[in-house]
Amino acid sequence: MLKDKVPISVGQDGQALATLKAKAFPFASVAPRAADVLRAGARPISGGAFSALHGACLVGSVALWPILLHTSTQSVPLTLLGPLMVDPDRQGSGLGSQLMATALDFADAQALPPVMLVGDMGYYERFGFSNALTQQWTVPGVAAAERVLLRQAPHAQAPLTAMAAQVLPAFAPPCGKQAAA
Repeated sequence: MLKDKVPISVGQDGQALATLKAKAFPFASVAPRAADVLRAGARPISGGAFSALHGACLVGSVALWPILLHTSTQSVPLTLLGPLMVDPDRQGSGLGSQLMATALDFADAQALPPVMLVGDMGYYERFGFSNALTQQWTVPGVAAAERVLLRQAPHAQAPLTAMAAQVLPAFAPPCGKQAAA
């Protein structure tokens, strides 16, 4: 239940976003996290970056990014959701759920490809995410297989099935098909 509804706006400010990320994720990682690698050098999907403001202060954020799922025979577009960030002082207020609902409503309204994220099943399952189809997927960077979650696109005419695949940024070729140096 949302305790204190915060207005959600489209767009994000780079410096405020970096400050929020440092507060929301204070731990340091030795290796690059999978979602960070998938987003590196990319821009969020047009209209798919959402911010929650309390006055002039950024207190929450989430964005949708284009990525690809490469199999041995095809490349399938996916949408990466993340990072979902909420100021630690506002966690437990329902703001994360509000941001998730906004992002997923946008993805559905725009008929975006299935949405993938790297996160805790206990939190994201209520939004329709599961790891049932992603067990054979590899992602760049660090991510435990059980944390790679997928939400099928409700409008998909051909839903994804379990398969061995590699998740990469939308602008990257699969490793086996890179040009020779």
